[in-house]
This record gives sequence, C-alpha cells and structure tokens, in this order.
Amino acid sequence: MDKNIKELKQEEVTELQEKLQETIDANTMEEMLESNTNEFEYNDKKYRIKKPTFGEKTELYKERGKRNLALLQDSGNPSEITLKKLYKQRGVDIDAMLSNAIVLGVKQADYKLKLGRALKDSKPDSELNVYKTEIEKIAIKQREIYIEKAKLLETTVETQLTIFTFAYAAYLFTEKLIGDEWVKVWNTYKELEETEDVLVNIASYYSSLLVRIDV
Repeated sequence: MDKNIKELKQEEVTELQEKLQETIDANTMEEMLESNTNEFEYNDKKYRIKKPTFGEKTELYKERGKRNLALLQDSGNPSEITLKKLYKQRGVDIDAMLSNAIVLGVKQADYKLKLGRALKDSKPDSELNVYKTEIEKIAIKQREIYIEKAKLLETTVETQLTIFTFAYAAYLFTEKLIGDEWVKVWNTYKELEETEDVLVNIASYYSSLLVRIDV
C-alpha cells in the first residue's frame, strides 16, 4: 500500500487525530464552530481551512459518490459489517472493543469532574495527581483500542471512503497565505497526492472537523 493520502493507513490517521486533538483547546473549537474556518502553521507558513462554497460542497459530494462506487466494485474492499463478522468468528469482537472504549470514556469524564472540583477546592497536589494519572491511563487505553480497531478495519469501504472524503475536502478547502492574500494550495487533487504527507494529514484532519460541521 502506497503511503499517500489516497491509501493512508487508518491507524496513522487515528494517531494524527489524537496528537492534533491535544493541541486544540475549547476556544479553538468554539471559534471554528462560529466562523467555519481554522488557521494553522506548518514549516513557518500560515494555512487555513476556509468555509466551502456551494459548488465545492457539490463537488465533494460528487467525488465521494464516485469513490464509493469504485470501492464497492472492488472485491478487495469488504464492508465493515462483513469484516466484523469474520473477525468475530475468529474471536475478535470489534463492537465489544468499542463498547469498552465508551465505558472508559465515562470513567474518564468522572475523573475529570473530580479533578475540576479538586482544583476549585484547592486540594493538595497529591490528590490532583491521582486524578491526572487515572485520566492519562484511560486515554492511553482508549488510544490503543481505537488504533487496534483502525488496523483491523483499514481495508473496509467505509474506512477508505472516509479517508478519501477528508483528503478531498483538504484539497478543496485549504488555502495558504502569500503576502496579504489567501490562495488555494492545490490546483488539482493529483497535486495533493504528490505533496509531503505531513501537510496533507494536518489539512485533512482540520478539514474533517469542518466537514462534520458544515458539509
């Protein structure tokens, strides 16, 4: 499998999302929800994911549909349901893994609530560290589950379609600041595929947030 965004391994996307999510605070997300844009820097250059036009959204829908059809016609890309059944027959229950991750999330939320109350009440560092340690332990366990799930399902139609959708959105929505003017980074999707994968991955991640919000 070539290591470009078109066929990027899903666990790499998951790891990237985990790392980037740590850098996005509540204020950043709130601003993005309000403006439908997000700016970031890479190699000392400023980029942004702009609000898509109606035409760009239409193109994204069209290309997503074409890719979905192509994936469905390729027998090498099973559906998520099919692959889950096959894994379950071999003793690997992916749905149970995800249920466990949800339970861990509930526990983590409880520890975060306790930490917030402890901070408010000026509790000693020893107590605060207990909560912080448990929160981090749970985060690590959840990350392991999601990465394992991503590895198991990376060949499915759903996974490949999601990766393509976010990459194509990055191609459509990403702009670079040159002087005082924002200009489109990639003139064609082919140019994006030939670009350094780190920039594409970052742009795809931020585009994925905007896709969920706006498209």
